Amino acid sequence: MIVSLLRLDLRLLACRSVRQKRRLLKGMGHKLRRHFNVSIAEAGDENDLLGLSLAVVTVGRTRREAREVLERVGAVLAVYPNAELMTQKIIDL
Repeated sequence: MIVSLLRLDLRLLACRSVRQKRRLLKGMGHKLRRHFNVSIAEAGDENDLLGLSLAVVTVGRTRREAREVLERVGAVLAVYPNAELMTQKIIDL
């Protein structure tokens, strides 16, 4: 079994409060968990309204399988409304 981590930095376009940011993160997390069976957590400054750092983790039978899942997650978040993908990096653990 291979564990892989995707680190994403997003810029939020329409958040004016921490409450809006958490609501957006909750919606993202729910969609990603349901469609890709991944774990997601906020990995940066929680009080930064314009920036969001996410850690997405998955487990796969092979390194290729785990990376493919994380690449698809990155592609989905790249076109997510109200957020602009700044950087993404996949790390095999």
